[in-house]
Amino acid sequence: MLDIQITKTTSPKAKPADESKLGFGKIFTDHMFVMDYAPDKGWHDARIVPYQPFPLDPACVIFHYAQEIFEGMKAYRTAEGKIQLFCADSVDGEGVLNGDLPLRRRAEAQEKYFVYLTAELAPRILTLNKAEKGTKIWCAGVDLGAYQAVNCRLRRPNLFAGAVGMGGIYDLSRFWGVENDDLVLRCSPLLYLQENGIANKLALVKAEENSLILCAGQGAYEDDAKADTQALADVLQAQGLPAHLEVWGGDVSHDWYWWGKMWSLFAPRILEK
Repeated sequence: MLDIQITKTTSPKAKPADESKLGFGKIFTDHMFVMDYAPDKGWHDARIVPYQPFPLDPACVIFHYAQEIFEGMKAYRTAEGKIQLFCADSVDGEGVLNGDLPLRRRAEAQEKYFVYLTAELAPRILTLNKAEKGTKIWCAGVDLGAYQAVNCRLRRPNLFAGAVGMGGIYDLSRFWGVENDDLVLRCSPLLYLQENGIANKLALVKAEENSLILCAGQGAYEDDAKADTQALADVLQAQGLPAHLEVWGGDVSHDWYWWGKMWSLFAPRILEK
């Protein structure tokens, strides 16, 4: 049996008044579980301690962008049949997730990022490849990167041929709450799909099912992504817009390992286009 040492906090935080409105990434527990690992000892020294920062070595892979970030990816097939991948820097910390800004400012930051992806980055990719008129790009992402990719496809299907969203978070009210604001509406797929004039439904309704691929698991930390992915698929279906939905098993967690598995399955479908 695992021996866990417990050290209780001496300054517990006030408990939320309404436990039904905790907010993702906003409210934290008083304690955290920590366990060490060493090649010669394996996992050891399990303990529950007061919530606190912990040190990370500068060489830790998570600090190195090229190895760790898969927020939103753009791919393009060259004339030689090769596939080019472009990864856009994420600004979610400055917009969607920035709780220090008023909601309108956060929505403005997200909309500016959307304009950058669609009016600057995508055209630049096409220009670099001397693409023929009518050439389109596929986009893919995970977590909020899935939201960015799917948002590009839904609002600019004339520019993006399709999108793959893996473990996606599409309900921005998780971070923003519910507010009657035109720009908040414009940034929220679950809301704007039920309106007219934001998503290009005339173009989307003619698309193939595999032009929008949505996938989520049912494992650890995947509850929000599963709920949002299913909700988005339901809204699309209600609007008569095609999408391919896959919900993987209970062992599929919100993690890079499984996103890699998903991508290895869905990428060949894109290459067939």
